[in-house]
Amino acid sequence: MLHTFLILFPIVYSREQSMEQTNYFIKLFVGSIALLLLIAASSCTLSSSDKINLSGTWEYTYSQKGYESIQTVLAKDFYPLPPTSLNSLSIFLPEKTGFLWLKYTVPIERSFIIQNPQLALYLGRITMADETYFNGVLIGSEGRFPPNVFSAWNKFRMYRIPQEIIKYNEFNTILIKIYIDKEGSLTGKPFIASISTAQQQYAIDTFINSTVNLVASGIMLIAGIYHIIIWLKRKKETESLYFALLNILGAIYLSNFYLYDTFLFNAFTIDWLWFQKIIANMLIYSIGYIICNFIISLLKLREYRIFQILRLLLLIVPIVWILIIPDYSELYNKRLYLQLFIIPVIFYILGLVVLSVIKKNPAGRIVIFGMIPLFTTSLFDIIIHSVFKMYDFPYLAGFGFPLVILSIFFLLASRFASSLTEVEELNLHLEDKVKQRTAELQNANQQLSETLSQLREAQYIAERDLKMATYVQTSFYPKAAPQTKYWTTGYFFKPAAAVAGDLYDFYVKNNELHGVGIFDVSGHGIASGLVTMLAKTIIFHNFSEHISKKLHEVLAIINNQIIKNKGDIENYLTGILLRINEYIVEYVNAGHVDLLFCNGATGTVIPVVDEKNQAKGMFLGIPDLPCEAHTLRFKVKPGDILCLYTDGITEAKNPKGEMFGENRLYSLIERNKMLGAEDIAETIQKAFIAFKQDAPLTDDATLIILKAK
Repeated sequence: MLHTFLILFPIVYSREQSMEQTNYFIKLFVGSIALLLLIAASSCTLSSSDKINLSGTWEYTYSQKGYESIQTVLAKDFYPLPPTSLNSLSIFLPEKTGFLWLKYTVPIERSFIIQNPQLALYLGRITMADETYFNGVLIGSEGRFPPNVFSAWNKFRMYRIPQEIIKYNEFNTILIKIYIDKEGSLTGKPFIASISTAQQQYAIDTFINSTVNLVASGIMLIAGIYHIIIWLKRKKETESLYFALLNILGAIYLSNFYLYDTFLFNAFTIDWLWFQKIIANMLIYSIGYIICNFIISLLKLREYRIFQILRLLLLIVPIVWILIIPDYSELYNKRLYLQLFIIPVIFYILGLVVLSVIKKNPAGRIVIFGMIPLFTTSLFDIIIHSVFKMYDFPYLAGFGFPLVILSIFFLLASRFASSLTEVEELNLHLEDKVKQRTAELQNANQQLSETLSQLREAQYIAERDLKMATYVQTSFYPKAAPQTKYWTTGYFFKPAAAVAGDLYDFYVKNNELHGVGIFDVSGHGIASGLVTMLAKTIIFHNFSEHISKKLHEVLAIINNQIIKNKGDIENYLTGILLRINEYIVEYVNAGHVDLLFCNGATGTVIPVVDEKNQAKGMFLGIPDLPCEAHTLRFKVKPGDILCLYTDGITEAKNPKGEMFGENRLYSLIERNKMLGAEDIAETIQKAFIAFKQDAPLTDDATLIILKAK
């Protein structure tokens, strides 16, 4: 729980955010929780046919000393061990401290060795330390036995089995010597398999349980150093200092999950007792104390002295208690009581946040949204690891941290953008005041100059607004041509002006292309661009919403909504809408140029029309003009090509006044039918640019190529 607490908490670092940003955080956190649960659920053992699962009954014996010979141990009486008890081995020791020996006998057929000449034993995680023997031969060990104990609890065991010690068509004995001090377990699903299979499982488990936390720790250290630098430059912002300390201490705390796999473990003799005292226990109370200071500073709250004293006691008392504990057994037994000291801190934090929300502090909303994934994932970790003892599941915090960092960068960028905007507005107002004072002192000629200056300013604002409109519109278009399971795609788009009137979109889900749309809005300029962005949203929503309806019915709904929402804007649009199910294509045309079909075998290019030409309907967006198009359904084969385009392609003119024309487009598709969709689109684009030369475009030019795989 505490692991998740200190990782997910940095999301709240913000002063003032708008409701738009608040909604962003809600979506981010809901998505992050779903993602974390998905990752956790997927962290299961790989299934493979080349495994020997060790899922039968293990046997055990024990001893207080760990120096017995293998022969002596094997001569002892072994007792059956239920598989469910592997997660809690300490109960089989009289004092819950000592050495437990686990034995498993398994036959290995010669045919299995022939198929897998290099075998490995995969055991999952073992708490605390182990030595593993195969047919009496030591094949591996992790952790340290007394007197210099160190638990390798998060280290996954994969030991190579030398071929020469394997007994073919006989029973082989696996013997594991485990040191236990109040806690001991063998988690996971042990198996014998080829080295490649075992290494694959090892890589997955290590990444989920160790590597992710190592990366998160590095990111937190960088974030901590960064905010220390900020605090040194602006010492009044104490929240930067507290946030830096949270990141640094949190990074140190995470070392509990990966330290054993790093050079630091081998470079220094680290005592397990003091490592647990400092890293896994004392840091928690320090982090809780700093979190309170961080929130108080961030939300600009006033704290009574009595609460300051109580918080200090909740920090000092458990730390002193931990320091005087003599051994790990007592530390383990007192762990539950020690954790009670953090509960008042958590509720105090919640109280501070709720108080800020009541006082309508904008930053308080962000903080409380940070608590949602905090307590959700904490509860998940408690239930999975403490209640159900399902140690195969990873801790979720390491997966959530990249999303946390993304949110922090979002917040920092927002703060920077707000500051920059304030400076720009201040400069603009200052410039206006100077112009005003100057105008009062000037004569008629100066008044004329002022008028000219105002016109230039208006032009600047208009250009700025146009650039912003262009930027916003550009963000609506697909960033790349999707390459899906059954189709490859390619396209090019050449607007005639800053704000385009052409609209195109790909509808992709689960690596499958479900549809394509291309539309041409009449006119140019801002009004045309507004209709384009409005239409894109309406088309996407209804295409996704009305899957069961015929395509021309969906087009009719789209038409009605466009008419309703565009108001007095007179622009209309033509277009094509495709619905794709593997190689089945549904096609509807709203007064647009025809869809082109190229036979992949013959190379023949023809327009897609029905016998009565009912697939082509009327324009969209004109009141009292019904959309009378009909759905045309056909099937394509691998290699077949579909081409969607706007009339800005075929009606484009070169300096001589010649049009690009349909025949030139047909010919380009036929000659390049063997190429991929992207290459066909690129070839047509190059030919189009070479034809047009430096002649200006009078209309937007858009082309989409679809090729069935």
